[in-house]
Amino acid sequence: MVDSLDFNKKTFLIITGASRGIGRTIAIEYGKKLQATSTLLLLASSEDKLLETKNLIQNPVLTVHVKAIDLTAPDKTTLENIFNDVLNGEKYENAVIIHNVGTIGDLTKTSIQLTNMADWQKYYSLNFFTPIIFNSLFVERFLQLESKIFIINITSLCGRQPFPSLSQYGSAKAARDLFFKVLAKEYSHINVLNYSPGPVDTDMANSILVKSTDQQIKEVYKQLFTDQTILTPEMTVHKLLTILENGKFESGAIIDYYD
Repeated sequence: MVDSLDFNKKTFLIITGASRGIGRTIAIEYGKKLQATSTLLLLASSEDKLLETKNLIQNPVLTVHVKAIDLTAPDKTTLENIFNDVLNGEKYENAVIIHNVGTIGDLTKTSIQLTNMADWQKYYSLNFFTPIIFNSLFVERFLQLESKIFIINITSLCGRQPFPSLSQYGSAKAARDLFFKVLAKEYSHINVLNYSPGPVDTDMANSILVKSTDQQIKEVYKQLFTDQTILTPEMTVHKLLTILENGKFESGAIIDYYD
């Protein structure tokens, strides 16, 4: 079993994709629980949206940093400098990274129609390559500082089951899941969770509803909105918080909102 995450301890928390949706909600809800000695770092491409998120965090004693960065094509030095800019040699009892960054991909084409290599490279740079490189730098840095490390990968059912029009999204999620499973096997003292948040009312869900070429999946999402059974970001973020605070799962596990 993994360690439980105690927000009463001095914590360094990073959230990627923190400018909207689930990432923003994680920042708001977890920001309430972090102590005055803790630090919250928010990453996304839009500085204006990150500042909106920061202003929504109701914890005036918490140190919050925002870093606007294009995660589709960062280099290793840029990623390393993110830590150099905010750590200032401080030590933390907990080091937590939530890999929330992700895009839905091209919903207008079937699998065999996705033939543009540059589009695939850009998609995987943001949704797979950057998260794993950034994660490695994070682990390396906080192992040196002797922090208790927690890695949370926001995944999806689409990474475990095939859905038409979601080949880019699903394949990248599957790759991320397996990478973090391997990491958990290699480093048994690191706490790793792949969390599947369920169908959530976000811009991503609306994109599927509007842009997907598959009528069946559009009908599924239409019904979720019609029946008001689609989850709110707050619902799934609170479930994730409960899982982390309880710590009753095997490192590397995939846990779904409905489990």
